[in-house]
Amino acid sequence: TFPNPSANWTPENGYPPNTPADYIPWRPWGAGNHLGLTLVLDAEIEEYYCSSEVSYGFKVMLHSPVETPKISSFGSLISPGRETSLEIHPTVGMATPALAEIAKEERQCVYSAEKQLRFYRTYTQRNCILECEANFTLMFCQCVMYYMPKDSFSRICGKKDEACSDKAKLAIELRYSSPLTNMTKLLNGTYLPNCTCLPGCHWIGYNKVHSSSPLANSYKIKPTYLAGKTSSYFKKNMAVIHFFFEETQFTGFTKGELFGFTEFLSNTGGLLGLFMGFSFLSAIEVIYFISLRLWCAIPNKNKVTDQKNNLKNIS
Repeated sequence: TFPNPSANWTPENGYPPNTPADYIPWRPWGAGNHLGLTLVLDAEIEEYYCSSEVSYGFKVMLHSPVETPKISSFGSLISPGRETSLEIHPTVGMATPALAEIAKEERQCVYSAEKQLRFYRTYTQRNCILECEANFTLMFCQCVMYYMPKDSFSRICGKKDEACSDKAKLAIELRYSSPLTNMTKLLNGTYLPNCTCLPGCHWIGYNKVHSSSPLANSYKIKPTYLAGKTSSYFKKNMAVIHFFFEETQFTGFTKGELFGFTEFLSNTGGLLGLFMGFSFLSAIEVIYFISLRLWCAIPNKNKVTDQKNNLKNIS
């Protein structure tokens, strides 16, 4: 689709060293509308035959570069004949190296190297769920939806498979949103797999602020936007969308161990010293008097007893 080469970018490691600036995923030039991305989309309203919605237009979704978006479920509607601004606010999550020593069932996140997916090079929770949904749809309906990951031997679901694929999709989504829901009746007794898709320890997401206004009749349209179309066609069929970052900096989140062994020792010692006048040095002294002092006192006692017996024999 794009003529530019792509980089092996991951949320955990970022860009490889010395990656050129024009490699995909693209990096923004800065904050503000003038340094963002502007798209002019043609809805071709007169050519509509059918739609998954009750309206015509477009859907957009902000997602991680290593994820496959489910635009049908999470996309935001964009109406033709309007100019839309999408202010992007990124959210980044990271994990400390010490967190890797804790079992993933306890830390509730997965590093990329800990779980390999069949169809995706980089692990994310959404990729894991979508791959699980694709595998279950293939087993339940003997086909996969066109947007799902698949191999060359899998059949793509058609219109006649829509009821079955919708049922499989609903079952997977309910499994993660309501794990206690009984799926037996919905799936006619079919076993629903447990894919265990934990969140990634390193992740990136995007929040957006969506605003739009209709194109005015007196609006002087740029010739580059018209692309050979008339002004009346443009105002009826075209949608102008501006994507841009509001700030050049943002705050990330770091997940780490709250209480390690060092913190446990310092907190325990501090509390004992505050309330009991007790310290770990006192504990060492107690151990000394119970063990080493007692061990040394027994031979000395035996020695004193022997000396007393010798004095009695001499007298």
